[in-house]
Amino acid sequence: MSAIGKGTQKQAGTAGAHVSYITRSTAAVAVLAERMPTARIGSRGGAARKWLDEQEQADRKNGRVVTKVMVALPHELTDEQRANLVRDFCERMTAGRGSWLAAIHRPSGDDARNHHAHIVLRDKDFETGKVVVGLSNAKSVDLIRAEWERFANAALDAAGEAARIDRRSLAAQGETREAGAHVGPAVTAIERRGEVSAVRVRIESQQKPKPKPLSLSDLISTADDPEQEARDVEEWLAYQARLEAEHRAVEVERQRKEAIRFRNAKRREILKEASELVERVKGPVEDMERWNSQHNVWDWKELNPVWVSERRDEFARLQVRSDELTPRAPSKWLEILRSVFEVLHGLVERMQRLLPIPDIDWDDDLGNGAGM
Repeated sequence: MSAIGKGTQKQAGTAGAHVSYITRSTAAVAVLAERMPTARIGSRGGAARKWLDEQEQADRKNGRVVTKVMVALPHELTDEQRANLVRDFCERMTAGRGSWLAAIHRPSGDDARNHHAHIVLRDKDFETGKVVVGLSNAKSVDLIRAEWERFANAALDAAGEAARIDRRSLAAQGETREAGAHVGPAVTAIERRGEVSAVRVRIESQQKPKPKPLSLSDLISTADDPEQEARDVEEWLAYQARLEAEHRAVEVERQRKEAIRFRNAKRREILKEASELVERVKGPVEDMERWNSQHNVWDWKELNPVWVSERRDEFARLQVRSDELTPRAPSKWLEILRSVFEVLHGLVERMQRLLPIPDIDWDDDLGNGAGM
């Protein structure tokens, strides 16, 4: 639960902007509202946004405009039952006098059970403007959780479903397992398909308690036993060696990833330069070929031989650089670069045909083809 108030928002119209977001067409499947204008799905908040902007302007300084709540809807219920549950809960949290709007969202990702609703509650009587429930109270979070548990379980019971929700902590429920980290709907969907999520592995590894580093005094016996003391020292030295090995392994992995990032950056750079070279060479060659074709004369004077030689050398340098990065290169990069080099190779051949005298050195280069 969170609040949107004039004293906490960074800019005006935050409550209205929130309604615009939760009623977007890519997520919302239904919008419910009472004692305030509703918002059609995909209408950027429509009349509801305008109304909330007006309420914000009318509220006193630092007044709470709305309270935001997001609830997970039982997947065991039908669409109609979930909508009725949301409506009953919102009526309770506004005492049938405050204004509210709820956007029911479809499951996201591949998880067909991730039904949820975004709720906006305005804790003021729609006629008198007085507070109706007291959602700004410090204990309002507990109230909202308790009421949602009560209403959701009543809906499940009425539907003949055995499932229940429990707002209590695992410890309070008598569970010995630890609470899991919040990983989001995408990871949940992956795990429900029986697959392993890399995000889950990373988060859980980060949350594992790290052992306190041992000191020599932790291991050396206080007894006057030279043999035991020698064994303790040996154990401590082995422990230090393991720590150093772990640190080295971490550093090696960091350097490996850094090298991969560096090589990929160089590959992107070569591909960019090769594509730009195609654009710089293609236009002049095509213009010269067109001019010669129209005049039936092969004339090289319009192209600067020095410029042509520089472009040829530039292509050769790109080939050398690409050869250095070819080992273990991604197949997609090799495929794209090969096609660009083939275009450049063709342009070089066309420039050679424009020369009045064949260039023997060029013949040798062209015979080798594009280096890949």
